Amino acid sequence: MTITDQPLIPNPAVSDGTSQWRAETLQMVNWGGFHGWHEVRYSSGSTLISGASGTGKSTMLDAYIALMMPSDTAFNGASNDAGGRARSAEQRNLLTYLRGKTDTSRVDGSDELRDQVLRGLDGAPTWGALGVTFVNDNGRRYTVARLYFVKAGATVNRDINTTFVTLDGYLNLSRLEPLAKTRFDKRTLRATFSNLAVFDTFWQFEDSMHTRLGIGGSNGGRKAMRLLARVQAGMQVKRVDGLYKSMVLEVPGTYQAADNALEHFADIEASYLKMLDEADKVKALRRLPDLQKEFAEAQAEALLIRQFGADLDGASPFQLWRLRTERTLLDTAVGENRRVHAETTTKFKQAEAREAQYSTRLELIAEEKRANGGSAIDDRLQQIKTLENSRNGIYEANLKFQHRTEAIHLVMPEKVEQFTEAQTAAAEFLAGFEGREAALKDEEEAVNRDELYPLTTRQAELLNEKKSLKGRTGMVPHRLHGARLRMAEAAGLDPMNDLPFVAELIDVLPDEEHWRKASRPPWAASHGSS
Repeated sequence: MTITDQPLIPNPAVSDGTSQWRAETLQMVNWGGFHGWHEVRYSSGSTLISGASGTGKSTMLDAYIALMMPSDTAFNGASNDAGGRARSAEQRNLLTYLRGKTDTSRVDGSDELRDQVLRGLDGAPTWGALGVTFVNDNGRRYTVARLYFVKAGATVNRDINTTFVTLDGYLNLSRLEPLAKTRFDKRTLRATFSNLAVFDTFWQFEDSMHTRLGIGGSNGGRKAMRLLARVQAGMQVKRVDGLYKSMVLEVPGTYQAADNALEHFADIEASYLKMLDEADKVKALRRLPDLQKEFAEAQAEALLIRQFGADLDGASPFQLWRLRTERTLLDTAVGENRRVHAETTTKFKQAEAREAQYSTRLELIAEEKRANGGSAIDDRLQQIKTLENSRNGIYEANLKFQHRTEAIHLVMPEKVEQFTEAQTAAAEFLAGFEGREAALKDEEEAVNRDELYPLTTRQAELLNEKKSLKGRTGMVPHRLHGARLRMAEAAGLDPMNDLPFVAELIDVLPDEEHWRKASRPPWAASHGSS
């Protein structure tokens, strides 16, 4: 019998409220860097675990979390936040712990990454186990454990078989190694350990463990363990109400009812889709009996034909029958062809006779038409056709003439005399074109010489004056400025600093501003002096 089948022995830790359960030992088999069986014993009072980074502190804490808490509980958040090899958040999971992942390396010549592990090399199967033995104030011991079997080629956590067990007393996990090859079969476990309780689901395992340890039955113990996991993870609690909402207050029953309704709807939908799939299969296979019958009949017919020797080469009764049948069919076809040919020949001769009769009749009708003036009508129709063609040609020529004379604004001639006058004017224009063109060119050259050239020269002077004024601050004309620059160059002086114009040195005093206009003519006359 298992512990679930036996009445519990009276437990003072649960009854009187004064006795407590404490962790006595932690056993790890093939967990992270702990290769093989390892046991950590705790003091009955308190135990402080310390050590440098990488010595296994977080590995031990994660072992406790993996054993005591649901599988969706995150591992130690403080260690996962830390950098370093094999210690990132995406690498710390149940599978990497069981295989003992130590690092990740890149395969030579490719971008493929490969885990460096202590166990399960190249995807080989492996196993592991976690167990904690508790002892109460009365010295009674109680062991809870999880047994893991990693399948060959496992890549995700669902490829791991997990077995949940409890035992009244101390359970040495090193004795489980021979049972790993059975993937921890329940019957084998019960046969090896007489008072071992094996559970089918984590929730059964959790409820039994929480009740026995006095953590709280049903949902109460689960809330307490979730709160403990959050505290151990070192996660910040920002608000007290948030802590109560997520860890203390119960989820309304309507939430579970809604989840159940959704699951039920999903089941119904899955059943409906399965029914549709089965209906499609039935529809696709409905003709299978008929097809099978046709196939059997075809096979029987083929067998019958083969029995007559249809597939044999050379002379055979079937070949004789086939040739005689073919000869009969050919004779029948030839007779039918001759009959159709005779009928077609008769119809052709009759058609020729009718054609000759109709031709004679047509000639008589034409003769009667000509005798009654029908030729005059034909002549008039021919004349009409000729005039229509002439009209089309004249219309196209008229359009071309209008297009070519549009530039000279010629009035369209409506009479022969007007067209003749236009021709005469065109001839006169062409005769005097060269002389008129030469006269216009002479006139253009005279205008350029008398009017355009002086303006061009003045424009060039003004542009030079503008260019000169842009490069200096004075307002002296360009001609005088050039003379000043040449004198400065001959004397070796700086024209901007050492040789100013007299006009640039004289200015009207502020109080005599009204004399500025009257003083400009004398200054203008003196611009040539310096």
